Amino acid sequence: MFCWFLYFRGGASGLERASERRSPEKQKNKKTKKQSLYAIAGAVEPYGTDALFYLAAAVSDFYVPWSRLAEHKIQSGGQAEEEAAAAARGGGGGGGGGGGGGAFSLRLARVPKCLGMLRGAWAPRAAVVSFKLETDEGILMSKARGALDKYGVHAVVANLLHTRKDRVWVVRKKEEGGGGGGGGGNQEREGAASADADASSALDVVVIDRPADMAFIEDALVANVVALHDRLRAEAAAAGQ
Repeated sequence: MFCWFLYFRGGASGLERASERRSPEKQKNKKTKKQSLYAIAGAVEPYGTDALFYLAAAVSDFYVPWSRLAEHKIQSGGQAEEEAAAAARGGGGGGGGGGGGGAFSLRLARVPKCLGMLRGAWAPRAAVVSFKLETDEGILMSKARGALDKYGVHAVVANLLHTRKDRVWVVRKKEEGGGGGGGGGNQEREGAASADADASSALDVVVIDRPADMAFIEDALVANVVALHDRLRAEAAAAGQ
């Protein structure tokens, strides 16, 4: 499963939350997710700065396009048999090919990126928080900075695979104002001294640790993100947006 969460603030209704869920098994390809996000963005765009996209979906970076999927089971025979099967499919197939000695290669396509379109065209006034998961702490801040620069999101929740349930970093550009405040958890402002110092020197980074008495770090994280959204709305209102 994957989820997109949308938060709205405003009026007497207070905080309302809507979620969009789909089963990956029901998707023909990644384009359906893009179309769904486009439709959701169009529906919430009139809410302007009251809307927040919290894009915590763990979507693959690569996939096999529907047009390349093999119709039948991939055979375990030799290279000649695999090449014959590929030829019968017109050279398409699942992107695989025999490499001799029983080896098999698979060609993958990049998943279309939607963050830039969401920020630039679909819902440009809404706040957007994306996620960046890595296994190497040495590149985590540079990857988060890349998402801020490339897509213009308001914040990136950076985390490491092996500590993702216990620690996250909420990363923003310094010139956009502070990124802390709100929420539970053991929080402290980092000048990003842990790793990737060059990339993080221009970043405002808040580290959130899961308290021992808290079952899920998301409780502290979401509270922090909601507080961030309040500040973004206040800034927009002050600017007359």
